[in-house]
Amino acid sequence: LAETAMAKIAPLLGVVASRPTRVRPLPGGNLPVPFDAFVERVKSQWPFLGALRAERMARAYGTRLAEMLNDVASQADLGEDFGAGLSQREVDWLITQEWAQSADDILNRRTKIGLVAGPETRNRITTYLKGRTA
Repeated sequence: LAETAMAKIAPLLGVVASRPTRVRPLPGGNLPVPFDAFVERVKSQWPFLGALRAERMARAYGTRLAEMLNDVASQADLGEDFGAGLSQREVDWLITQEWAQSADDILNRRTKIGLVAGPETRNRITTYLKGRTA
């Protein structure tokens, strides 16, 4: 849709439409193997994540997950557990790498964990965020 719109608008603006992006992978989408094999690698490299969280994080971050977890060797290295499979490491990543601003941003827009997390998780993240800016 965007390519079609740009093809129509670019001549009116006197610019050349840039190369289509449909062939470029999204950040983290440059998987070295098929997705199922990638998930198995994630589970193997970070077994303490558990199967469900490993798959969720593999889907959300792709190859960028290795950057997020580059020095994580255990559950303890993930920092505070906010509930619903969300750790301090992931929250910090979302703030620094994806510009998340609030608990709602983290839970509803960035991770969709807000669909399953209760108010306690939201409150814990809100408290944590306030402490980061204090």
